[in-house]
Amino acid sequence: MDNAVVIKTLFLFIGCFILVNLALNLGLAYKFKERIFRQAAIYWAGAFVLAIAESVVTQGVLAISLIIIFSIFPIFTIGNILLESYGESLSKTRYIIYGCAAIVVSLMLFVVTKSFFWTSLPISIYISSPLIIGTYYSAWKKRSETDFVQGILGNFVFILSTISCFYYSTDRMRPGALLFGFGSAFFCYLFASISLPIFTIQRLNKEKTESLEALVEARTIELKQAHKQKEKLLWVLLHDLANPLMAIKSNLRSINFTSKVDVEQYIKNIEHIEDSSDAMEAIISHVRESEIIRSRNIESLRIDECFKAMERLFDERFEQKNIKLIFQNSVPKNILINVDKTAFLYSVTSNLLSNALKFSFKGSEVIMRAKLVQNEVELEVVDRGTGMNIEIFENIFTSGHSSSSIGTSGETGSGYGVALAKLYTEEFAGNMKAVSKENHGTTFTISLPASTEI
Repeated sequence: MDNAVVIKTLFLFIGCFILVNLALNLGLAYKFKERIFRQAAIYWAGAFVLAIAESVVTQGVLAISLIIIFSIFPIFTIGNILLESYGESLSKTRYIIYGCAAIVVSLMLFVVTKSFFWTSLPISIYISSPLIIGTYYSAWKKRSETDFVQGILGNFVFILSTISCFYYSTDRMRPGALLFGFGSAFFCYLFASISLPIFTIQRLNKEKTESLEALVEARTIELKQAHKQKEKLLWVLLHDLANPLMAIKSNLRSINFTSKVDVEQYIKNIEHIEDSSDAMEAIISHVRESEIIRSRNIESLRIDECFKAMERLFDERFEQKNIKLIFQNSVPKNILINVDKTAFLYSVTSNLLSNALKFSFKGSEVIMRAKLVQNEVELEVVDRGTGMNIEIFENIFTSGHSSSSIGTSGETGSGYGVALAKLYTEEFAGNMKAVSKENHGTTFTISLPASTEI
């Protein structure tokens, strides 16, 4: 049979083969919306354009040499598909620059040599470079990460395509070489049609597995955070109810043990009990509805409002222990702090005052002062009590670590109050620090951003 007839028949067969694969991958890309199917469709579209160009341009050393440049589209695409299965990729910008350089060098060599070999060689090297890189990764750098089938197919496609590219630049003009060229191209496309689905499935499985692993990890982290959140809520609930409950007990004792009924004092005790009950209700409601830390209800709070709340909550308890509670506020009335009121009043300031009361000696005093320092409100709770030793002091801000000690009148506690107060202070964009000396007292300082009332 005449070579021309064979070549035409082979070309038509290759063209139909490419079109079938193109249609198949376009259908898959449309149905599944996966990037890898679009890449495969681009590969087959590039291969079809190359086949058309090869059949049209059959004469002229320069024309035939330059027509090879069309090979870069399918070669670059299949190289990228296979390399991405190893976690690597090719740079489009770099290959555009390299392509322009290869064309310039080919033109210069054509002017000098008029030789097909030398004219086409730079372009052949250029278009085969993705295949050479792919062979390097598949056969050497990533061989330990490649399964047997993937390695065999990848290496075969890369090596066969590389040989085909270099054969083109050396023997294309020899009589009968076109038949061999189309034959080798068909085998390249045949193995590409086999390897691409395998690599596609492997890559999709890898992407789905990684996505699932990321989802499981994110869900695990979310569950751990939710578990910690529940622990914190229980911790808050148990700890913060103690102060209002102590206030209620203190006022009840005052009523029960008063020999002579003082109506004014009686009313005052009842009001304090009511205030403490309201505080307990607010804490429980806050935990139930807002989940405190995660869903804070930030509001503006005046320092004098804070001081009044603390006075109502603690004055009876301080009085019973014969400790003087002094409030000093130099913050202007138009200066506010933005906090969750319930958390700040009953988990921060009340915890610090409760600690100061617990570790102060009878006949001493506790000072709660507030001042404006630049753009921050600085709140201090100062006592002249037992202070802290180094071991306790180093752990007072550690969340989940109990730093409980016995108070000067035998009071006990959970030991979590200060860490909890610091946790909330940081949630309100502030910070807390402490200075303590054993047997000389402790000073806690809270700094919070100041805002101005409009």
